[in-house]
Amino acid sequence: MGDESLREIFEHIISIYPESPMKVTNDIRHVAPGAILRLAHLSSSFQVQGSTGQGNFAQVPWVAVFDREITTSAQRGYYIVYLFNSAGRGLYLSLNQGWTDYKDTYGGRKGRILIKTQPCTAEKLCVLRWWTSRRM
Repeated sequence: MGDESLREIFEHIISIYPESPMKVTNDIRHVAPGAILRLAHLSSSFQVQGSTGQGNFAQVPWVAVFDREITTSAQRGYYIVYLFNSAGRGLYLSLNQGWTDYKDTYGGRKGRILIKTQPCTAEKLCVLRWWTSRRM
């Protein structure tokens, strides 16, 4: 994989992942993030990371774009993420919020309450700045 479009890279991953995740691990962790950085001309204030799971293969692998001013981890903060359908039938672009940090800090019950009450505004997330200054 070299000069493929992001669509071609994602279609390749989708067609293989559910049956043979090992074959596309490099594509998810390195090729897709590299393509996003290259095609979106992202500055160093953004980090792109792909994951196929920690230890075992994830049912839903992902490739995320982190604004370093907000977070550098899927465990806390807000971030834009491509989520691969677990059945290999598609891809979703989502704005996600990390859960692990809430659970570890406040426990499951209180963490679920607090995460629902946090404001989610475009200003806080810098989404408007990101989307208006970076055209994919």
